[in-house]
Amino acid sequence: AQLVGTTGAGKTTLVRQFLGTDPATERFPSTSAAKTTTCDMELVLIEGEYRAVVSFVPKDQVRQMIAECVAAAAVSHLEKSNDSEVLRRFLEHSKQRFRLSYLLGNPLQVATKPGEELSDDEDEVAVTDTEELSEAERASLIEKVSGYVLAIKKLAESVRSEVTGVLGGDLVKATLQEREKFEEIVEYELFQHDDFHTLVDDILEDVESRFTILTEGTTTPGRDGWPTTWDYKTSDRQEFIRLVNRFSSNYAPNFGRLLTPIVQGIRVAGPFKPAWSDEVPKLVILDGQGIGHTADASSSVSTSITRRFQISDLIVLVDNA
Repeated sequence: AQLVGTTGAGKTTLVRQFLGTDPATERFPSTSAAKTTTCDMELVLIEGEYRAVVSFVPKDQVRQMIAECVAAAAVSHLEKSNDSEVLRRFLEHSKQRFRLSYLLGNPLQVATKPGEELSDDEDEVAVTDTEELSEAERASLIEKVSGYVLAIKKLAESVRSEVTGVLGGDLVKATLQEREKFEEIVEYELFQHDDFHTLVDDILEDVESRFTILTEGTTTPGRDGWPTTWDYKTSDRQEFIRLVNRFSSNYAPNFGRLLTPIVQGIRVAGPFKPAWSDEVPKLVILDGQGIGHTADASSSVSTSITRRFQISDLIVLVDNA
C-alpha cells in the first residue's frame, strides 16, 4: 500500500494506526505539523524478530547541501539579517529536507516544558524518548555551532567588496531577480575562497563523526569510508524503536544526536499490528515525503513517488488524518 498526500496531511499518523504504535508510549514513526518524513520508509508487517535496514545519503551530496547552507547563511548576513536568521539559514536548508540542527544541535531550540506549545518540529514525548545528551555535551555542541556561524560571517565580510553595488545598496527595494543575482554572485565568490571549502569540510567531518553513536547493529562503509547502510535485529520492541528513532526522530532534546537528515531510506519489519487486530496483517506500507515537500513549480508529484505506483497493489490518498 503506497500512501500519498500533501505534507502534514497525516500519512504517518495513519501508519501508526496500522503498526499499533501508541504515540503516548512509543512515538514511532515521528509526526509533527512540519515536514517530518524526509526519506522513503517501507514498513513490513510480518511475524518474527524486529529488523531494520537504513541507507544513507552519499557523502558528496551531504557536502553539497552543507555548502549551500553555509552560502545561504553568508547571503543572509550580507543582507543585514539578524543573528537568529543567519543561524536559521545555516541550520535549515532551503528545501527543508536537510536540517543541520538535527546533526549539530540548535542554540535556538529550547526544550518544551509541560503545558507549553510544541514547535512545528516537535511531537509529544514518549517512553522511548530518552535524552541522550548531557547538559555539558549540549553546551559543547552549541558552542561549536556558534563558532561555525562566526566563521560564516567572517567569510561573508571577505566577499563584501566584490558584491557591494550589485543591488545599489538597497536590499529592501530589490526585486526577486536582483536578489537571486545577488545570491548567485555571493555563492560564486565564496566558492573561490579556500577558507570556504575548509569550513565546509570541517562541518562535514563533524557530521560524519555522528556515525560513532551507532555502536549497536552493523554499519557497512562505502569505498570512501562513509557508511552506506546500517542494519539491526532484535526481539526487544522498545529497544528496537529507540534505536530506529535515531534515523527518523524529530525529538528536540536529542538535536545533535539525530541522523534523520542524512537518511535516504528506511525499511522496517516486525510483528506490528493494529491495536484492534488479533493477528499480524499481510501488509507492506510505503510512506515517504509529502507532495509539496520540496518547492518545485514544475512538478507536484515527484518521480520517486510515481515509480512506486507500479509496484503497489493499492494507492491510499490521505486527505486529512
